[in-house]
Amino acid sequence: MIFLDAKKTERIFRSRKIYERGTLDRMLKSTIAIIFFCFCRTETLYLSFKKPVSSSSTHGQFYAKAVTDGDDRSIMAANCFHSLNGYQHGSFQQWLKIDLENEYRVTRVTIVNRVQAGCDCHLRLISAAIAIGSGGDIRNFNKCGESVTLAQVKFNTFFDVRCQQPMSGRYVTVWFPSGSAEPLNICEVRVYNEFEPDICGFDTKVYPVGFWDLSLDTLLQQTGATKPLNQIITLEKINFSAFHAFTVAFYIYPFHNSIGDIISIGDTDSLRLTQTFGRLYNSEVTVLYDDNQLTRAHVLMPDTWTFLTLTFNGTITLWRNGEIVIFCHTNLTPLDFNAHQLQIGSPSGQLFAEVAALQLYDRALNEAEIKLAMAQQPSFFTNKGALFEMLDPLEGIAGQILQKGVTRTRADCSQTCLRSLCLSLIHI
Repeated sequence: MIFLDAKKTERIFRSRKIYERGTLDRMLKSTIAIIFFCFCRTETLYLSFKKPVSSSSTHGQFYAKAVTDGDDRSIMAANCFHSLNGYQHGSFQQWLKIDLENEYRVTRVTIVNRVQAGCDCHLRLISAAIAIGSGGDIRNFNKCGESVTLAQVKFNTFFDVRCQQPMSGRYVTVWFPSGSAEPLNICEVRVYNEFEPDICGFDTKVYPVGFWDLSLDTLLQQTGATKPLNQIITLEKINFSAFHAFTVAFYIYPFHNSIGDIISIGDTDSLRLTQTFGRLYNSEVTVLYDDNQLTRAHVLMPDTWTFLTLTFNGTITLWRNGEIVIFCHTNLTPLDFNAHQLQIGSPSGQLFAEVAALQLYDRALNEAEIKLAMAQQPSFFTNKGALFEMLDPLEGIAGQILQKGVTRTRADCSQTCLRSLCLSLIHI
């Protein structure tokens, strides 16, 4: 990145106290073009967004391109892909292949399954696998993670498949390596890579205009299995109406019976994030303004901590654990409402959840900054470490909680699990 504005550069360098005044004056007099010391990516959609897709077969008009169109509604319609079954096609190895159009080191694939009332179609993906390669026969591709299990599809609309290590390839395939009479029936596939964007500048932190720990003890009293969450935060020293962009981010741990408003911003025509209906679990979060839907996506898992982020800069973007899930352009520029308080949950809602580390920023954070915000730990995290995401149970012991607790980092989490062979229980 190159700054060509000497005055702007001077303000930046003086504010950071990088150079003494004399040195900086001589430098600015000698040139107005100063090369800054980093190159950074700000944000991107997941790798598979709008990428070409091919398949072994197609049932009716439910084409393969639907899995990369950004529409993750899980009810069978034109936004979902449906192949023929093994008997119809004469082959028991149906496949779906996404062309990323470049080589990437893939780390994770999120699949949004088809879920529909009166149909066990969400079980069709059991034994399917993710494979990654650079071309040729998909049977020679490298397998990412484990095959899909009953535990992954039984209780939620979407699930993650994590590669054991980053895997290089241009093509991502979903298929039945051992064969299956079932069709492939998928509504969205999100592919993510290992690239972690750098922060441009000298800070390794982001600074919110508001940060609320939301005491764990208070949350446990308010939620659990008895009372829905309902809390008001007054924005006494924050002039929200002056924001031309903003970010609101927080950790949320929804229980199985949770549904309803998560957070509302605004006194009248409020902007709301709402946990909405799902057939297996209420995994959708819908963003509404003045009761009109702006966008929605499957982002929540039951009994799992998720770092949920909403950014606004004319475009509404919804993020899950530091990765973009969906966005939509709006005409809300600048913001068309005043906000003197944040409402978490609602008096009449059924938000059975824990919420922690609520953060408010007066600009739209980018991907790198959101990942820094994830590490901004509230006091009860700091005392015991950072919460880590509970992984899927191993095959053969499905339904058992093997590890649950707190560590400082994800690396510490994995090392703890390996040391104890995933058999001990760590209490928060």
